[in-house]
Amino acid sequence: GHEIHPHIHPHWMDAIYDPENREWLLMDKSYYAFSSLQVDKQAMLFEDSMKLIRKVLEEADSKQPVDAYRAGGWSIQPFSHFKPFFIQHGIDHDWSVIPGRYHFSDAHSFDFRQAPAQKPVYRFSEDVCVEDKNGRFTEWTISALTLSRFEKWIDFKISGMIRRLGWNEPLKGSTVSSVTTGEGDIYNDNIKVRMIASFEGLNPYRLRQYLAAIKKTNYFQFISHPKLITNREFKMIGSLFKSIHKIGDIETDFRKFVP
Repeated sequence: GHEIHPHIHPHWMDAIYDPENREWLLMDKSYYAFSSLQVDKQAMLFEDSMKLIRKVLEEADSKQPVDAYRAGGWSIQPFSHFKPFFIQHGIDHDWSVIPGRYHFSDAHSFDFRQAPAQKPVYRFSEDVCVEDKNGRFTEWTISALTLSRFEKWIDFKISGMIRRLGWNEPLKGSTVSSVTTGEGDIYNDNIKVRMIASFEGLNPYRLRQYLAAIKKTNYFQFISHPKLITNREFKMIGSLFKSIHKIGDIETDFRKFVP
């Protein structure tokens, strides 16, 4: 029931394998953002990615269309770097925007402060943050969990207790480190704070908060990296979806979603 779509991280082109420690070294971050590449390398990466995914789907005898994309590091801007390849390869859907969030570092950047906040799914043409009702492309925004400052403090304390009890497991991977020069969320204030909807670091308290938030909407998108999710967290994810099933049916085919 899963689907596979491209999620290009250009810095892997410069990755070096360390056979002694059996790990990849990603110290060169100059090509972390797709926009930092020359056009010929952008074209090569897109072409190779699409070929690889279609080969996997063919071997699995899957008829799934490859028509969606999530940018590595959420770096979908400027969209002008992506648009010709979206058109060329039939990509109609993007999953990279977190309305209100922005981040700038020596590796990558994104600025979604102008993205529509009250409309989780919208069409666009030239800019992922500007709605165009007649646009060719559809933006499926990543959800956020809004907590009061006190609720965030409780979540922090519970996560800390889990660490002290030694319930955390060694992670199966890590993210690329970078030097942040600016980041934030324009919807945070003195009363509330938002967290990107993710399964990493999931605890029982946050699970209940997710369930309460999902009950209030007909659209919710998580973003996560399996390499950063522990077996304990996977079990909680299972509990979350069992609880959601009690509320109603879950439709995972985004093409059937009606805003």
